[in-house]
Amino acid sequence: MVAFATPAELSSFTKGRISPTDERSQLVLDGATEAIRRYARWHIAPAEDVTATLDGGGEVLYLPSLQVNSVASVSVRGAVLDPAGYEWSRQTGNLRRVDHLDFPDVWGGIVVAFNSGYQDVPADLKGVVLQVTSMALSSPTGATREQAGQVAMQWATTAPGVSGGLSLLDRDLAIIEAYRLPSEA
Repeated sequence: MVAFATPAELSSFTKGRISPTDERSQLVLDGATEAIRRYARWHIAPAEDVTATLDGGGEVLYLPSLQVNSVASVSVRGAVLDPAGYEWSRQTGNLRRVDHLDFPDVWGGIVVAFNSGYQDVPADLKGVVLQVTSMALSSPTGATREQAGQVAMQWATTAPGVSGGLSLLDRDLAIIEAYRLPSEA
């Protein structure tokens, strides 16, 4: 999967303090992006074709996305449904039958192929990835302070009591929360 930001964007964000050729950049950008996707419970961006295997038993199917762009097909127990037999909400991405009957109560028996995700990475999430990555790379060994004689260097911590490494702080999670799937999806 594609990271939410590039090493060149990270270099620009840090005003050149982290080189776009730093080998660690892509690894940490990938890790920060994956941490966000895991917390949000879906890929978010870029838009891509997805196939989800779902459980039935209700009137509404909750697709694992907050940005459904199109629905290609729905099949129940291997039988492809007529597209005129279902509809999906452009606002929530949820899918239901037009006759308002429940989908059969079958676990893993409903397969939905759809296009999901934002075309471009939302700016607030790109900002989180850049910030988290720059903090993780500022002290990769976990040191917070170094001194030699009268000269001392001090680095920021990535979380209370934590320095170095990749951490999503509460402020980051507050931003990501807007993109998080509800638990029923």
